[in-house]
Amino acid sequence: MVWDAETYVRLKRFQAPARFLDGDLSPDGGWVAGAGRDGLARLWTTGELAEAAPITSFNGARADSVAISRDGRMLVACSRNGTVRVLDGQTYSPIHEF
Repeated sequence: MVWDAETYVRLKRFQAPARFLDGDLSPDGGWVAGAGRDGLARLWTTGELAEAAPITSFNGARADSVAISRDGRMLVACSRNGTVRVLDGQTYSPIHEF
């Protein structure tokens, strides 16, 4: 769900293919990243709340958290299996994996 930060009124609700455990809003407010129980981290555009892309898969292991850098140039996705991936914020290509 998306709420107005000043009035706390719910603006939009969107459906996700799996239950989400964590999410982060991009600095420009244009997209949301979410981590799901299905092992995928996904992106949505906030204007339409349309799924833009699944950005990384953890091969069935639950995706526990996501974070977007303050400048929007990188995303980090973490999995229950201990994997941490740093992704390019424009191409979603992996930059590093721990």
